Amino acid sequence: MSTTKTFGSGSREIPANKASKWYPTTDVSQPKKATTTTVSLSVTWLVMMDIEKLEGLEAMRAPTYDGTPWQSSIHKIWGFQRTNKLDFSISQARKTQHPAKLRESLVPGTVLIILAGRFRGKRVVYLKPLEDGVLLVTGPFKLNGVPIRRVNARYVIATSTKIELPSLDLVKFDDKYFAKEESKKSGEEEFFDAAKAASEKKTLPENRSADQSEVDKALLSVIKQTPQLTSYLKSTFSLSKGDRPHLMKW
Repeated sequence: MSTTKTFGSGSREIPANKASKWYPTTDVSQPKKATTTTVSLSVTWLVMMDIEKLEGLEAMRAPTYDGTPWQSSIHKIWGFQRTNKLDFSISQARKTQHPAKLRESLVPGTVLIILAGRFRGKRVVYLKPLEDGVLLVTGPFKLNGVPIRRVNARYVIATSTKIELPSLDLVKFDDKYFAKEESKKSGEEEFFDAAKAASEKKTLPENRSADQSEVDKALLSVIKQTPQLTSYLKSTFSLSKGDRPHLMKW
């Protein structure tokens, strides 16, 4: 049995098997029911948003058919007082910092080859490890021009050549010893002073010059006891065509 539907001034017959599917029987006199939408807010989204923006969502929500506007329950759920920003933080998992583990070949007194940086190719004497995992080395300065400095352990090759370190006071050589002094000048003054300092020749502080001389004197007294060790430290390491580094004995 077909059903007749009226559309404006015209009408149309709808088959019975499609009439119930397309046009279900409803009572037009009954008002439409108000729909309820549940809003799920993640913690990350709440942290990124301001309270003002969260409350602004109420204006974007259309009122229900009974005239009752949508009420925000964010303050009630999270239980914090109204502020301009959310004042709680999320705990983050951080990796625990452990002391750097050096290679077994890195023993104080070992002659190292620097692979990168200003002094790449130079042979230096390894003095001691520092707290942050870097190595304290020196040329000595009188032999190859390498001062007391810090070197990353990844950029050195440990050779089989070792010397017996003399009794040296190396306690003062730490990270604070190499730290730069912070400038207390304003941004503009600091900019012009930096440009002026770049054009001038840098001078080494007197205390560092005295420390370098003391370490060099102690090391040279030991190095001179081994034949050809002085010329070995003065020479620069390099590879030529046909060299096979993986077959070399360092």
